[in-house]
Amino acid sequence: MLSEDLKEESYTIQIYSLKSFKKDIDIKSLDSIYIYKSEDSTYKYIFGLYPSEEAATPDLEKSKNLGFKDAFVLKVSRYKSCILVYKRKKSSSNLKN
Repeated sequence: MLSEDLKEESYTIQIYSLKSFKKDIDIKSLDSIYIYKSEDSTYKYIFGLYPSEEAATPDLEKSKNLGFKDAFVLKVSRYKSCILVYKRKKSSSNLKN
């Protein structure tokens, strides 16, 4: 189930997909983070909410520069059947400068 502030038609950036839940990984450089458990029991770490894939591109590049080399943009609707297990939302900005 999607968090109430994530809209299905929006886009987000996935930075990790892990087999076990790890809240203490280095995600401090991100202001907001959502962690979803998928049907295959992997944990998807996402951040940001964008109206289009193009709007997410600048933060995608910044996230890669911060060390999230495998980050990519995808539609929020992919997480519709996932379970929200962790949410940290600090501000409207997605990346700290």
